[in-house]
Amino acid sequence: MLYNIGDVLICKKAVNTQCLEMGNPDFNIESDDRYEITDKDNYPDDHHCHWYELTSEKDRSIVLNAWNDEGHMIIDDSFEVEKI
Repeated sequence: MLYNIGDVLICKKAVNTQCLEMGNPDFNIESDDRYEITDKDNYPDDHHCHWYELTSEKDRSIVLNAWNDEGHMIIDDSFEVEKI
């Protein structure tokens, strides 16, 4: 799935931040934690690679990198988009 800047993702099952991208600090995002997509980069369609910057709504100083690409759909597997 493709996400847009401003989308709010709600964690539906606990996930370690290093599963999103190995350069992140090592802690768990818990169920119901909310992260806003504050930046993104969609690589050409033939790569099926999508990079996102996620900012915690609880603590805006927590900014994480996340990959969501073919074979590694961790955002799709662990989060759902807030329904408005």
